[in-house]
Amino acid sequence: MTLEDLAKAVEGLRRSRPFIVGITGAVASGKSTLAAMLAPRLGGAVEVACTDGFLYPNAILAERGLELRKGRPETYDLEALATALRSVRSGPVSIPAYSHITYDVDPALARQIVTPDTLIIEGLALGLERPSAPDLIDCLIYIDAAEADLESWFVARFMALWE
Repeated sequence: MTLEDLAKAVEGLRRSRPFIVGITGAVASGKSTLAAMLAPRLGGAVEVACTDGFLYPNAILAERGLELRKGRPETYDLEALATALRSVRSGPVSIPAYSHITYDVDPALARQIVTPDTLIIEGLALGLERPSAPDLIDCLIYIDAAEADLESWFVARFMALWE
């Protein structure tokens, strides 16, 4: 499927405003890249947000002994994510953001999203078997990739950040 085909498929599914599209998959599978490439191909006002902002801050993870499990379901504030997804349907919502410099949630990076035509939310905490976030996503895209590719992409990204 081409990117244009995917955009047409998403557009064909849109029945509500905002139409919430989730993009999930393994670490380094291309979720952010796909979201950035898909957004300009969709009609109307499109916003892109990331679930990384809904990770618990490092201090809370440390307090709970979860520092080494960051990215696992228990390290996300899934209720806050669900509240944000619910709230964007009725008006402006503040979306927290994560800093890949400090590797922590950074309140200064939070941004206000006013009800768009489409909200693309990408990240790891989507499609989980919980009644909160998945029930609020209109279309969920899962990116699958070979494990060798994921490892190669992850190492390349890690080394670029490290440098």
